[in-house]
Amino acid sequence: MKNTKSDLELWREEKMVPRKEDTFNYGSAINKIEEERINFLDECIIADTRVIIPDGITEIPEYAFGECEFLKSVIIPDSVKVIGKKAFANCAILENVYIPDSVMEIREEAFMCCISLFGSFVLNNVTEIGNHAFYGCTNLVSVSIGDKINVINYSTFGHCTNLNNIAIPNGVTEIGGSAFISCTSLGKAVIPDSVTKIGDYAFSACMSLEDVFVPDSVIDIGEGAFKNCISLNSVSIPDHITKLGVSAFGISRQLNLIGEKSSLKRITIRKNTSAGSTNLIELLTSMGVDAKLIKVV
Repeated sequence: MKNTKSDLELWREEKMVPRKEDTFNYGSAINKIEEERINFLDECIIADTRVIIPDGITEIPEYAFGECEFLKSVIIPDSVKVIGKKAFANCAILENVYIPDSVMEIREEAFMCCISLFGSFVLNNVTEIGNHAFYGCTNLVSVSIGDKINVINYSTFGHCTNLNNIAIPNGVTEIGGSAFISCTSLGKAVIPDSVTKIGDYAFSACMSLEDVFVPDSVIDIGEGAFKNCISLNSVSIPDHITKLGVSAFGISRQLNLIGEKSSLKRITIRKNTSAGSTNLIELLTSMGVDAKLIKVV
């Protein structure tokens, strides 16, 4: 009799067999993760390339569908609060995921390298998005984040090359290192006045980014934060920044970027104190910025 099970169903059956290495000398933590994953897979409803997670499930466990090459669509019920580490990582043909407002936590690498994941996400009630959560989702277009999150973590949206709209909510205090690195379609980044720190390489290689307004709340701009933003024309920064990392705006004396490889035409310093402006001008020129580009207002 011909087997009528889909590739996804066969994949599930294979993954529900406990791995041999998890039954020997790995400790209870590993075995518990494997047990949770197997129980979860058993409850899921599969139809061809689609997975329906049943209502009542509160957490999608670690590695649940990680590296599943047959998964194309997922429906997550309103009962789910947590999407676990690498839950859907490297699902290369995953296109559609509904993330309900009930979800409060998206853990590290949850959707990493889901290269077919398309469209927009609205994350109204999320309080934490882990490192690399959406890293390499090259077809993701737009993300709206609610006001319950405080930190955009390390490389959360790195290499999302089609991301052209990101709403960073007021209440975020830190944009982490490489948070939006190589988001090459991002033409505008509105930084709210709750942010105090922009991490190393946070917006590096955002090649469509043209103008940056750094609010008065920011005191720390990390190394290479806006490096290799080849379309960057103007930057406005407050004069009381206490830390400005090397090549923060893609400018360094060693690389001689001004006038050769940099499009930056103006850096505006918003003056609060004369000493602050003077100190920042000295810092910028010591990094290789042509003093003619600096304007104090």
